[in-house]
Amino acid sequence: PNFPNPPSKNNRSVNQQFRIDKDPDGKVNNLFASAALQLDTLAMTFNSTGFKVSDMANEKSYSFIKSLLPELTDLNKRAIGKIRHTSRKTVSTLTMETNALNKVLAKCNHSSSLSGEDIRHIYSLMADMNILLSGITDKKLQMPPSWDNSFFYNNTFIYSFASYNPSPDNNEEYESVLSDDDPRKFNIYVFRRSLVQSGNKDPEMGTYDVSYVIPALADDVDAWEHIPDPASTVHSYFAPARFKFTITDPKTNKVFSATEDLYDAHKDPNEKWTIMNLLDPHPTYRLIFLLP
Repeated sequence: PNFPNPPSKNNRSVNQQFRIDKDPDGKVNNLFASAALQLDTLAMTFNSTGFKVSDMANEKSYSFIKSLLPELTDLNKRAIGKIRHTSRKTVSTLTMETNALNKVLAKCNHSSSLSGEDIRHIYSLMADMNILLSGITDKKLQMPPSWDNSFFYNNTFIYSFASYNPSPDNNEEYESVLSDDDPRKFNIYVFRRSLVQSGNKDPEMGTYDVSYVIPALADDVDAWEHIPDPASTVHSYFAPARFKFTITDPKTNKVFSATEDLYDAHKDPNEKWTIMNLLDPHPTYRLIFLLP
């Protein structure tokens, strides 16, 4: 397929905001510190409560969450002292995740029972936070991914694509020059499988609406962020985190959904979803959606 550059007007506005969000910000850091300390209090209350679990199958998951929450709160408090050199975009995303976990823990702390939905929600938020905290603190919780995957990735996705670009010095190696706490810049492309199979190598221009959200917050309509310009093709950037995407075709109002792990996929070319490194020293990645 062909990958034309997004319109320069879109690129300029995104790049301008990217430069702002790539730098640390004291006010944003203070908001995270406040959320992190609140989590410490809520997690202690949660762990001291003997919840009744509605389904015995969730007992093991509940016990695992209870054992891991103190480690997560310690990582969060450790991050308070390390975020002064971390991008505003990453800290803002981590704060959103922390506040979401605070909200669900506060709700659970006012109850005597815990549902399977609560357990899965807590676990997924912990997994989201673990990704960003590991980049900030250089420490990572050991969390079995199968539980999270079984809840959030249980749909059969019809999307595929692509791989890293090979290193210019060695075609068998792949390059990434971003640090783990940088936002990632992407050119987003949407292709129709039927058009690609018919020989059309170009994405449809200015057609689709793209939105994204942290997977655990997908049910919260207010948590979704919308890319202001239509794809394909369009320029945007994201924190090094996991996101669920929707692609809406305004001609038919049909919504296509997908989950992309931006943090892991850019490192592992064998993932089902992978991302292509394009430019150096100011790298841009390709995020490619193939619709039916």
